[in-house]
Amino acid sequence: MPYLDLMISMDSANGHLAANAGTPVLSLWGLTHPFSGFVPFNQPIEQSLTLDRKKYPLVPTSVYGNVIPSGYENAFRSIRPKDVIEKALELVQK
Repeated sequence: MPYLDLMISMDSANGHLAANAGTPVLSLWGLTHPFSGFVPFNQPIEQSLTLDRKKYPLVPTSVYGNVIPSGYENAFRSIRPKDVIEKALELVQK
């Protein structure tokens, strides 16, 4: 992981391992939220993309994201691929 320019990860072990290796991490958040305290080590909050909170106001639905309210089954799709690509390019060019 120290050879990567960027790790794109959900809130998972891979993101935390990359951060500990000194690799920038772009984290994608589904039914959890970075304010729950699980942001990869030493990564700015600006490197976290979250769901559309206007459309899905119950987020975070639980600390671990294991509670899926009715109508939230496709909530992760509110993070647009275009936004992920643009943010990734921005971080790689730093």
